[in-house]
Amino acid sequence: MILSMDCNKIATSIETEVLKIRDSKQWTKLPSQKGVEISFTDSPSFDGHCYKFSCIIEAPCEVVYGVLKPPPTTDERLRWDKSINGYQPLVTIDENTFISVITTPSILIGFDIWARVCGFVSMQTCSNKFHRGTLGV
Repeated sequence: MILSMDCNKIATSIETEVLKIRDSKQWTKLPSQKGVEISFTDSPSFDGHCYKFSCIIEAPCEVVYGVLKPPPTTDERLRWDKSINGYQPLVTIDENTFISVITTPSILIGFDIWARVCGFVSMQTCSNKFHRGTLGV
């Protein structure tokens, strides 16, 4: 059962792998969309791609963190996030660690294909006051 596992250890392991992928030099850039840079690279863990989205947000860290941290209810997420079709929290492990499912149409390829992503999320506050999120899919 997931609750009996050491979720902090899992989050640290996922974070290490995600940072290795992030630092890879083999990213392919796609055209920017609405000021968001989009890149992808082959996944070392599964048959598919990992995507990286980046942009500059001119706002205090606390404001950005408050928006990016997934809320505990479906309605709260769908009220502001128009890029997704569905959001469902599945398991809350603690205040900053949870599992959720997001349903979104494919925006990269242009086909009318719905995707479901199950994520293990661990939100952490670093000593330099920047926040980071770790997502394992």
